[in-house]
Amino acid sequence: MKHADFTQKHVKDKIIQLLQGKPVDVLLSDMAPNASGHAVMDHHRIVELNTHLLDFAVHVLKEEGTLVCKLWSGDQTRHFITTLETVFDYVKIVKPDASRVHSAELFLLAKGYKNPKFEQVDDNE
Repeated sequence: MKHADFTQKHVKDKIIQLLQGKPVDVLLSDMAPNASGHAVMDHHRIVELNTHLLDFAVHVLKEEGTLVCKLWSGDQTRHFITTLETVFDYVKIVKPDASRVHSAELFLLAKGYKNPKFEQVDDNE
């Protein structure tokens, strides 16, 4: 699946097929769109890509699982973190030592996935 476009449904379906229906403990993504050199646009595109990743987690990530994804810092960073916090117990920004000090690159570590696919509905409501 080299050079596949993760935003395409058939790519996600293929990954699910390869997993043979088995949920995963960790969803680790180093995905990033090709950088255009325009920081704001690049940031918005990587947030969109990570939104696809979060939507995909519903299909493959175990309850209490972990997600790690790359992000370029920008105006939507806080909003995306807040979104992660609605479905994970713990979210932290991680800046690896290998990342350049002045780079906008960071990673988000999210633990304790609360998979909405498995939420129970209270019949008394």
